[in-house]
Amino acid sequence: MRGVLSFLLIVSVFFLYGCGFFSDDDADIDQPPTNQETKTYYLDSDGDGYGDANYSMTDTSLPSGYVLDNTDFDDTNADVYPGAPELADGIDNDGDGDIDEDFSIYYEDSDGDGYGNPSSFTYATSQPTGYVTDNTDCDDSDPDINPGATEIYDSKDNNCDGSTDEGFSIYYEDSDGDGYGNPSSSTYATSQPTGYVTDNTDCDDSDANINPGATEVVDGVDNNCDGSIDEGAITYYFDSDGDGFGDPTDNTTVIGDPPTIDLVSNNTDCDDNSSDVYPGAAELADNKDNDCDGDIDENLTMLVETGQTKSYDADGNVVTDGSIKDDGYYQAGAPRSYSRDNSTNIVTDETTGLMWQDDTDAENVDINWPKAKTYCQNKTHGGYSDWRLPTIKELATIVDSGKYSPSIDSVFENVLSTRYWSSTTFSNDNSSAWDIVFISGRDSVDTKTATYIVRCVRGNSLPESSFSRDSTEEIVTDNTTGLIWQDNETVSMKWENAINYCESLNLGGATDWRLPNINELRSIADYNEYYPAIDPVFENVQSYRYWSSTTYSRYTYKAFSINFINNEYYFYDKNDDYNVRCVRAGQ
Repeated sequence: MRGVLSFLLIVSVFFLYGCGFFSDDDADIDQPPTNQETKTYYLDSDGDGYGDANYSMTDTSLPSGYVLDNTDFDDTNADVYPGAPELADGIDNDGDGDIDEDFSIYYEDSDGDGYGNPSSFTYATSQPTGYVTDNTDCDDSDPDINPGATEIYDSKDNNCDGSTDEGFSIYYEDSDGDGYGNPSSSTYATSQPTGYVTDNTDCDDSDANINPGATEVVDGVDNNCDGSIDEGAITYYFDSDGDGFGDPTDNTTVIGDPPTIDLVSNNTDCDDNSSDVYPGAAELADNKDNDCDGDIDENLTMLVETGQTKSYDADGNVVTDGSIKDDGYYQAGAPRSYSRDNSTNIVTDETTGLMWQDDTDAENVDINWPKAKTYCQNKTHGGYSDWRLPTIKELATIVDSGKYSPSIDSVFENVLSTRYWSSTTFSNDNSSAWDIVFISGRDSVDTKTATYIVRCVRGNSLPESSFSRDSTEEIVTDNTTGLIWQDNETVSMKWENAINYCESLNLGGATDWRLPNINELRSIADYNEYYPAIDPVFENVQSYRYWSSTTYSRYTYKAFSINFINNEYYFYDKNDDYNVRCVRAGQ
């Protein structure tokens, strides 16, 4: 730029001179002495003492802005001339044809890790402090980040390869060693550390039995880590008696099917020690709440006990050690209870509810059967006029098999040890009727024209038995009395053997079988049937004698039996062989 200005100045001077702006007088004044030497001067626009050979002028003295040198090869830059010190400016300062010779580029190394910042550099002939020749640092503020660093897991590109945390995987702590990791405790590593796994689905890393692959068990814990506790768990109740109903106080909770056969899902058993006791069971005469409704033996007609209180062996000896499980041992049935109104001479059976005539006529009226029926129907006694002749089963309820001559409770004051009429006609002969001989308590069939004593009764009639048979178990249940009867086979044996047979019988899931007493055996006698004289619901029947467990009180080596040809019962030697039908309940 300076060269251009100098050139323009020279041209302007010559132009003005040629146009006469300068007079000769003036020229004369300024003309150098003719004896001075004229020289060529070169424009030095950049003032570096070196002129531009392309712009010159001659004069006898040094014009301003001119120098005698003409070796400047860039008269616009005072830093460029021959012999100038070379600068790191991308220019050939000394004109030797090289640019920035002896200079090197250095990069700032702020973090001192030996790797320079490519964005911050300088040129120098020697390495400045804080600078390096390398320019590969990708973070010059952190000495742990450079191309020579080892990659660690810190979300940074530690080795400046353009990738972050390359080669690292996440591993989860497996404290319990079950192969499943804790999602809340993890680390990153290039290889799996000891005690760590790649899985992160453990919901309890302190228990090896708890993990997504575990089987759920009932323990109040989410064993399989599915978010649910004890899912699929079912509470089962122990069914100790095998009746299909469980004990609500004894249970276990499992997942899946119950582990043992004595567990059920039902928990409504009110007595899990008896297979006869459960909701809906038939009420039995056993002094238990069989159907779990809160009532005991409801809607049953309890048979009265026979009155026998001692046990006897086959020889008639009294047994007190419990070795003979006969009528005297069990004393099954409702306790006998009577009350006597002496003002009316009426005896009330508190067990059956029947009221009995006990005036002097009860031992004096000796008439035939038709008259006996009429006598009772027409009788007015004690303010009652609804008297009737008792049925054979009603008359049998006041027989006391523990007594002899008469075989009746002493509350009755007007008694003869003889035959008393019943209203029951013999099913095989309408001209005959049943009576009971109160010397022994046995019954008999006699012609209706015979004359016997009469004892009238009043009150609700005893209900008839109602039977049902379980063909699978081969048992018959009397739904009226609550007794359960064996009906699977017919066997014949001596009396003591019959007792032992029943005691050892296992039938229908029960083992509390026994030989029935005479009142129980009489309860299944059907006085409308003959040969056999028993309800047809019984399938295994012999039309012959069946043992009872009741000993004849006069001759104790004998026992009562019932002949199911016609239902006549009598006493026979205990060493005879007769049929056996066991019974249970009713104790």
